[in-house]
Amino acid sequence: MYTPDWNEPSQNQQPSALTSVKFNISKYLTCDQWQHLAVVLNKDPRRNTTVLAYLNGKVIGTAKIQYIQTFPGRHFFSDSSAVIDVHGIIGTPQIWKQRSSLVWRLGPTFLFEEVIPEQNVDLIYQLGPNYLGNFQSVYLP
Repeated sequence: MYTPDWNEPSQNQQPSALTSVKFNISKYLTCDQWQHLAVVLNKDPRRNTTVLAYLNGKVIGTAKIQYIQTFPGRHFFSDSSAVIDVHGIIGTPQIWKQRSSLVWRLGPTFLFEEVIPEQNVDLIYQLGPNYLGNFQSVYLP
């Protein structure tokens, strides 16, 4: 499922039926400038998963997708082939590489297991691209 813009509702499926989200952030980007992108997934097994997209510390979009289950069905399976493949792509997928004229460099990339509140996303943005650390005791003047 492709959502062309966060402001435009999907015409093909109900929002609760989404299984993937594509961010269209080109209108927010500035050439030759460092950008901070954060994507936060808030999983709740009783409801849909909320996806929040941030650019430079500010929310630029939100969507709901189906809850991502660790294992299919209602029971635990010891067979490793029963695990659902969940993945994310940072960059241009190989199949789109020839069609894309986008040129960019990936800076520091962090993956957190816990949901990060909006104020922490903004704090990470304020730390900038040269921050080296583990976010344990961050102080900003």
